Amino acid sequence: MSVLRLSLMMLVASGVLACGPAVAQGATSGAGAMRCTVVIGKLSSRKPDERMVVLSWVQGYLAGVASTRAALSANSGTAEVPEYDALGPRVLMLCKAQPTTDLHDVATQFFASLPSGR
Repeated sequence: MSVLRLSLMMLVASGVLACGPAVAQGATSGAGAMRCTVVIGKLSSRKPDERMVVLSWVQGYLAGVASTRAALSANSGTAEVPEYDALGPRVLMLCKAQPTTDLHDVATQFFASLPSGR
């Protein structure tokens, strides 16, 4: 095992341990905690900054999960994270289908639907 891979695994493990209580309680914070009813309003807004809060968070979440999975799994492909402008319609569709869920759950579903995102 390479030193870089071992260092990355140790970094991820320390992050998981540090966030353990929040993860164990199912706590989500920040933009990821937004209910889909709020997300739908933000994505339907004509104001770019309203949409940016949602789409930037989703794009960062998808990129983070994809890079972590790729680093920890030598045999899986890397999921292609859609470009910023392509995220809105898909997130909006997922939120409209499940308006009582939150943005974190929608982003998790989105990632699972990406090629090599499983």
